[in-house]
Amino acid sequence: MLQTLSTTTNTHYYHTTELPFVDDIIYEILHFLDSITIIGTCMRISKSWREISFKIPLTLKFGATTDEHSFRKSENVNSNLVERISKSECLKNLTSLTFSYNRMGAKSVKFIANSEHLRNLTCLQLNYNQMESDGATWIVKSENVKNLTLLDVSLNTIGSIGAASIANSSNLKHLISLNLSFNQIDEEGAYSIANSENLQNLTWLDLKHNELGSKGVHYIANSPYLKNLTTLNLCGTCMESEGAFFLANSQNLMSLTSLDISRNRIGSNGIQFIANSDTLKNLTSLHSVHNQIDSKGVKSMAESENLKHLTLLDLNDNEIESEGAYFIATSQYLKHLTCLNLNTNGIGLEGIKFMAESENSQHFTLLDLSCNRIGSKGVHHIANSPYMNNLKSLSLSSNQIFSEGAQSIANSPYLTKLTFLDLNGNGIGSHGMNVIKNSEHLKHLTMVKF
Repeated sequence: MLQTLSTTTNTHYYHTTELPFVDDIIYEILHFLDSITIIGTCMRISKSWREISFKIPLTLKFGATTDEHSFRKSENVNSNLVERISKSECLKNLTSLTFSYNRMGAKSVKFIANSEHLRNLTCLQLNYNQMESDGATWIVKSENVKNLTLLDVSLNTIGSIGAASIANSSNLKHLISLNLSFNQIDEEGAYSIANSENLQNLTWLDLKHNELGSKGVHYIANSPYLKNLTTLNLCGTCMESEGAFFLANSQNLMSLTSLDISRNRIGSNGIQFIANSDTLKNLTSLHSVHNQIDSKGVKSMAESENLKHLTLLDLNDNEIESEGAYFIATSQYLKHLTCLNLNTNGIGLEGIKFMAESENSQHFTLLDLSCNRIGSKGVHHIANSPYMNNLKSLSLSSNQIFSEGAQSIANSPYLTKLTFLDLNGNGIGSHGMNVIKNSEHLKHLTMVKF
């Protein structure tokens, strides 16, 4: 309450007026503060501040992170602390909780899963711990996780048993995003995921570095419950070209816009299946790193109308050589690319020339040409290409460009939008470093690697 004094002639009047919007003001202030400040300070100011603080969605992160608002940085969180957190009334409006790289076992996961105060969680990230299948079981049995839309239990060795527990849990039927990567899941685990009606709302699924095999990928590709997936990561799942065939012929993955099939030895035959797939014609992002793809495989991609929507293409560590670069540069369907990674592909000086002279390069904002033996002459072609004028990120590491190549970049009137430049392992010397640092054309650079 606030007292105000008004004076007329010789009479004094005292009015008691309320501040009508104090609660609203506090509420707005809290929206500008991080969760740590709200919990540690604001909830202790007064009863009003505490009550209003409970209305603010909170986010907490523990573990290896650079987030300035984290309680812990690169430290292990013991089960006693997890238990205290799970019993804290202050966290009843916690919506996002992360325990990463903490060596948490099933016991700690049990505290989280059974906490009455964590019922409002929509995002739970427990990646890189030691929960194993028992920890997964505690999560799926709890009715307190019914509001989860994102679950990350990657790097926890939950195995196919843990994957089956998650897939068969009706408490997790609202999940939109699920990360099960690095978990020793085999084809049986893939079968459980593919046949789960509870996972039909998933739009994002990460199964990278599991041992699914082509049979496991077949289950995923033919699942009637995974029709809403827009992002699917199958990197390092031992699928080979047969798995690529199953994906390409799926009638259920038509909503996919992002696909990662890296490190699967699918070869040029496998990428040809992907390129010619009517099912995958909505892809905007395709990662096919380290897949033994040669120029023949790239040719099938370049000639496919089904890939005309691609804006990101990652072919890092393949064997496309200069001929493959030519097919990309002259493709009538790959002209909307904004991000292209051709790191370690042996495209050489000739391949660089094709890229530099191509109108298909005019939308590039990110280009990685590291480890391609392009030399200073190759850099000269890039630096003098008007089609490279939208580049913001350029990686040219290990290309033997020396100081001469650095000079070409520094003098380029077309690379003025660069914010990131990687020239590591090029022997550019102190002179090359100085011309880059002092370039009038590279004023927007925020990060340079020498």
